[in-house]
Amino acid sequence: MMTNMPLGAIIAWAFEVDDGRLDEGGRRLESRFDVNAVAPAAAPRPGETQRMMRALLFERFGLRVHHEQRESRIYSLITERGGPKVAPSSSAETGPDPFRMSQPGLLSGTRVTTDMLVKVLSNELRVPVVNATGYTGFFDFSLRWRPDGAVSSPSDSEAPSLFTAVREQLGFRLEPRRAPVDVVVIDAIQLSPTDN
Repeated sequence: MMTNMPLGAIIAWAFEVDDGRLDEGGRRLESRFDVNAVAPAAAPRPGETQRMMRALLFERFGLRVHHEQRESRIYSLITERGGPKVAPSSSAETGPDPFRMSQPGLLSGTRVTTDMLVKVLSNELRVPVVNATGYTGFFDFSLRWRPDGAVSSPSDSEAPSLFTAVREQLGFRLEPRRAPVDVVVIDAIQLSPTDN
C-alpha cells in the first residue's frame, strides 16, 4: 500500500533509483496517488514488489523509459581503518523490510548487507552511493544522526552529521567521487492512470 505518494517518488522507488537518477524529461511528476495492490505471493522476494510496480506503471500510466549512463557525483562507502563496527546478525532470515526509521535521524537494520545499506544511504543523501567496503555477511546496526534542516529537540543538536555517524557508529566512511551512473529517463507517461 502507498498513500498520497507523488508519482515521481513511485517511479523512483519502482526502479530503485534515488531522485537524482530519475530524469522526468521536463515533466513535474508531483501528482499524488494511492496504490493498493496485492502481491501473488505472501512474501515477495527482494526486488519482486518493485518489478510488479514497474508493470503497473507501464500498463496503467503508459510509462516508457530508457536508461543512460551519465557522469555524476557519487559517494563510495568504504571500510574505515580499524574495520566495521557492525554486529553480525543473530536473526535467521531477512524480513520484507529489514530497516526501521522510527524518526528522522534514527535508523536501525536487522540482518542487512552493505549492498542494502548503500540503497538506504542513497535515498537519504539523494546521491548515488556504491558499495566499496568488501564487507560480506549479514549484520544488525543502529544509526543516529542529526537530519538536515531544523533542530527539533535539544538532543538533535548533539547528534553528529550522517557522514560522521556512519564513520563513528558503523566503521564505514562515505567518500565523494565522480563516476558514470545509471539514469532512468522517462520518454512517455500519462499523468492520469487508466481505470481499475
